Amino acid sequence: MTYPYSRVPGLRGNHLGWSNWAKFEADESDGSAALGAPEGTQPDIAHVGARRRVGDTYELRLTPAGLARHWSELLEVDGARVDCPRPFQSVRARSPIEVGTPISVSALVLEVNKVPSGYELTVEHDVLVQDGLRQVMSARAVYLVHN
Repeated sequence: MTYPYSRVPGLRGNHLGWSNWAKFEADESDGSAALGAPEGTQPDIAHVGARRRVGDTYELRLTPAGLARHWSELLEVDGARVDCPRPFQSVRARSPIEVGTPISVSALVLEVNKVPSGYELTVEHDVLVQDGLRQVMSARAVYLVHN
């Protein structure tokens, strides 16, 4: 949903809904790609915050930027950008997410704070996988809304 910039302070406490189902994919540009995967192999498991080898597979990490790709449709602000300048404040991972699995992400705005460059939003996310509608993680991140 698109909001006018003037409504951003009033978003505190609002559940912005669930994103459309989209495949979870690795993206090297935002750091959510495999770390140290052997040449010629493809990573096949993603896990929030992971940086380790598990057997013959390498886990991936889902960064705030990677997560934002999945929920940005829930919060667009006229005349402003929404960026994620910080790492997650907290993460509760329940199970790995296989690359290519459809996921849906919710966004609950917990706090809105005025900062010199705009507003900081603390957002709680839940991530569901389409296979059995399992909740695989919850994460809290801070986003910056600025012109």
